[in-house]
Amino acid sequence: MSELFTFALPQPEADAEGRVTARIVPFGVKVPNPNGPGQVSFEADSLTVPDRVPFRITHAAGPGEDVLDRIGFVNTVTNTDQAAFASIDLVDTSRAQDARTLMHEGLADEVSVGVRDVQVTDGVLSGTLDHVALVGNAAF
Repeated sequence: MSELFTFALPQPEADAEGRVTARIVPFGVKVPNPNGPGQVSFEADSLTVPDRVPFRITHAAGPGEDVLDRIGFVNTVTNTDQAAFASIDLVDTSRAQDARTLMHEGLADEVSVGVRDVQVTDGVLSGTLDHVALVGNAAF
């Protein structure tokens, strides 16, 4: 099962070719510790990114997941000194087009990440990126 981490981030940008650029994880932003008391944060290189991580229009995952909620995939993740940024390719489906429109209009303007195999060491979160989801209201 994935832990969910949702951040209020600058509006993701979708271009005409279906590529989205989004800041997916800010570094040093404290969130509740999923493994116990206190607060923790992501830092540069603390997130492992496998090939073709799904980009979803919802967080639904597991047995109730609708495969049609997968509207793209993470192409690359680049770290800066402040955050991890994802380049995301949208697929050619009506749901992906709807998501592009929602982003453009500012109605779904935040992203959330699902992270599996979460570990905490000295207040730093690490794990494997399971998915990125487009959301309307971030938890943090």
